[in-house]
Amino acid sequence: MIKYHISFDTIADSIDGKHPEVEVIDYQYGTDENIETVANREMVRLGETFKRNNVTITMPEIKFLYVKWRILATGEVLEDRVELATRLPEEMDGLYLHFIMRDQQLYLFLIDRRWDSKPRNWEPRESKYKSILGKIKIYEGHRYTQLYPEPPSSP
Repeated sequence: MIKYHISFDTIADSIDGKHPEVEVIDYQYGTDENIETVANREMVRLGETFKRNNVTITMPEIKFLYVKWRILATGEVLEDRVELATRLPEEMDGLYLHFIMRDQQLYLFLIDRRWDSKPRNWEPRESKYKSILGKIKIYEGHRYTQLYPEPPSSP
């Protein structure tokens, strides 16, 4: 069994950190056979939306993330499904999945929250994770890897 930490925060991840640009209408993650976590179905049925969530689940594997969101400025509704089977490392200890929506794009990040005993303002230790200062506000100072969409290759 693997422990997964999954989060989103439309307020903290907004441009000004106070006023969200999007609202989450629905979200699900799990496997095709077993959807482990879903948005509260009654809230979805009533048309209520979600500003943030942070859950920890233990399951053999997580194969997908589905998110449906609305851009508040235009009312446009979008949805996306990310296949995770080939994107996640085998070892997830100390790693968190965090997703944000910027306009019409869903982004999924793998956040490294393992403590390396260095102050946050030091350069990150050598690893495949990049520093995210100023990118994802609730995880500012941690290292991350963008899982989706596939980041452009460096020349």
